Amino acid sequence: MAIIKKISPPKIILLGYMTIILTGALLLCLPFASTKPGSCDFVTALFTATSATCVTGLVVVDTAIEWTLFGQIVIMLLIQIGGIGFMTIALSLLALRNKSVDSATKSLMQMSIGGSKLSGSQKLALIISMGTFSFEFIGATLLALRFCPQFGFWKGLYYSIFHAVSAFCNAGFDVLGKEFGPFSSFTTYSGDVYVCLIILSLIVIGGIGFLVWTDVAENKYHFKRYKMNTKIVIITTLILIVSGTIIAAASEWNGALFQGRSISDKLIMSAFISVTPRTAGFNTVDMSLLHSTTYLLVVLLMAIGGSPGSTAGGVKTTALALVFLSIVSEFQGKDAVECFGRRIKSGAIKKVVCLITVFFSLIIIASALICAIDGVALDAAIFETTSAIGTVGLSFGITPTLSNASRIILILLMYTGRVGGLTIILALSRHRKPYSSGYPEVEIIIG
Repeated sequence: MAIIKKISPPKIILLGYMTIILTGALLLCLPFASTKPGSCDFVTALFTATSATCVTGLVVVDTAIEWTLFGQIVIMLLIQIGGIGFMTIALSLLALRNKSVDSATKSLMQMSIGGSKLSGSQKLALIISMGTFSFEFIGATLLALRFCPQFGFWKGLYYSIFHAVSAFCNAGFDVLGKEFGPFSSFTTYSGDVYVCLIILSLIVIGGIGFLVWTDVAENKYHFKRYKMNTKIVIITTLILIVSGTIIAAASEWNGALFQGRSISDKLIMSAFISVTPRTAGFNTVDMSLLHSTTYLLVVLLMAIGGSPGSTAGGVKTTALALVFLSIVSEFQGKDAVECFGRRIKSGAIKKVVCLITVFFSLIIIASALICAIDGVALDAAIFETTSAIGTVGLSFGITPTLSNASRIILILLMYTGRVGGLTIILALSRHRKPYSSGYPEVEIIIG
């Protein structure tokens, strides 16, 4: 851990994920990782390893058809490492061995999961790891009750474990291609309430954030005792799920996508459309057939993503909440942004503005480049790039047809989405001491 003292935490996070991705890509390039004769090309392996490590789910080849059992296990391990973070795993192992760590390592842990305190980092890492494996075990057990009778014990058990890990880590990878056709995801289970509810539950739990778990576990059902972050995450998540389900149902209810479906099927499919864009990547319907209203909803949900310190990507629910609170504050004529009797620090608002600006700028630039390189439709390019930087994995079906140049663009977007735009900015910026301007203030006319 001595090397951590010489390199800033943002740079260690960047280098750590880069190392994991390259290692995964090299493993997937091995001849026995691919089902085809010889080994796969490096760009395909790199794209898959990036998508798995960045828990995205975008693929250029079907996971079940292209990769052997060895390759699929490599992908699952990359998903697991990328989902809970390599520093969390490292500190968990040290905690199990009763090894102490220095403040620099704790600071890195704090940045990697979005924590606010250095104390208790190892304990928190252990809680995150144990909680992750516990939820995945429960999810896999419940899925096995359906998959084992359907596919046989061992195959069903494997499918259950793989999809529980993928769902909880919000990765969106599936291995059902050999059973139901390439890139089928969970379309076969679109009306299966049991399977869909398990997958949705894993996605939501994984996406609300590790810090929210611990707060809820400590304070149980006493909402008033929750930290501000927990309150904002829970309320924003519930609003997004409910409103997203209602909008999806209203726009698709009598359309071709839901034609011939029962009311229960339509409701669970609407819920799936609402939840999975918040960076899970599974789908029960063909995304290219969505109504224009639903398309816009899905793109917005992919951009929002999950919550800080979780397995999800996007600009995060807290950023959305701060934007809304800022608007409310402006309408009320208040000088500061307030929530639950507390004032939000102005620095948080500046970070949100920076994050959202960088996020959407990259989507616009990347979409324009992909359209220019491969001549795809703008709506498809926007969908794909938003899915990549939001680490979602939903696709319009164009990713397998893109050129290597466009695939590299998506690789960079997935990497940026996982490590975080602010982390990259901090890693590339020069270290500066806190600066207080002595210049006089001026007003700028806005609007």
